Amino acid sequence: MLNAKNVDKQKMGDQVLNILRTSIMLGEIPAGTHLKETVLSKEMGISRGPIREALLELENEGLVNTPPNGRRVVVGFSKKDIENLYNVRIQIEKYAISQLSVEDFLRGEGELNHCVDVMETALNHGEREVDADLQFHFLLVQLTNNKSLIQIWKSLKALIKTLIVVTTDFTMAKQIVVVEEHRKIIQHLKDGEIEKAQEQLATHLLAAREFYMSAIIQKREDEVKGD
Repeated sequence: MLNAKNVDKQKMGDQVLNILRTSIMLGEIPAGTHLKETVLSKEMGISRGPIREALLELENEGLVNTPPNGRRVVVGFSKKDIENLYNVRIQIEKYAISQLSVEDFLRGEGELNHCVDVMETALNHGEREVDADLQFHFLLVQLTNNKSLIQIWKSLKALIKTLIVVTTDFTMAKQIVVVEEHRKIIQHLKDGEIEKAQEQLATHLLAAREFYMSAIIQKREDEVKGD
């Protein structure tokens, strides 16, 4: 079921977490599956420590649940979960934009532009730059200096990044538009057009939400056909 052949001993915990998270989000580990540390340890050929840590983090992310009987089970990751994830993200980032002063924007303008430049350079080489994309959005939140808002966004990052990474094959054709939308957000902020920046952000993320809801289902179907 799982492949941990390439797990680096130095980063075992993170890699085990990524393997399990990806497998759950792609439906390779179906909802309702009982996750036993002993079984996973044997399948992956590693000790139970990293498994235990990964399962605790997955529980924090809402992908796994431990009912009163103590049998840790997979909650799963549905289209509705993607919808909820992006709806929350939209509200967080729109609110962040509303809190940015001119000084806040000027402080982050250079880095925001750098993120988009990195995305565009990667696109010109036929690649998708996920980290720069996420950093752009995180900066919008980080520039507010609102610790609670920052923490909430960071708690969603792993799910968002995994969703993007596992569907990258479906997203390359849309990256030109994505880069342009990021530049439009910067321009609206530069012009002091906060509402327009919020509208552009919402349009961008709503389109992403619908796309990922379709892509994750297609990805799961392709995985099944590949078997």
